[in-house]
Amino acid sequence: MELLKKKNIDQAIAMLNEYSDSLHQIQPLSKESERKLRSTFKIFPVLDYELSYYSLQSESVNDVKYNITFAEENNPEKNGKPITSYMFNPVKVDGVWYLCIKRQDQSVDNLRR
Repeated sequence: MELLKKKNIDQAIAMLNEYSDSLHQIQPLSKESERKLRSTFKIFPVLDYELSYYSLQSESVNDVKYNITFAEENNPEKNGKPITSYMFNPVKVDGVWYLCIKRQDQSVDNLRR
């Protein structure tokens, strides 16, 4: 999150991976995932962030959710706060932890959502 806050999008993206549930393997980001993330991080830049929650359930199903402030708002009482969320999935493969993107089809801890 600090890299994104410092606008080091390339470095932040370089830290991310994808996890194949069916193969139980870590894979580099696909070109499509990288393109989508780059676009998201530019549209919703990280001005500030706060850890919303984390939940470690297994080696492959985990949540790390951040609330992201992506714009300055002069009147948040009237207009709401400019906040969105980013969620990641830390995955442990062969004893090594990897930071993976959280796909929409992956399980989340519904008790913490």
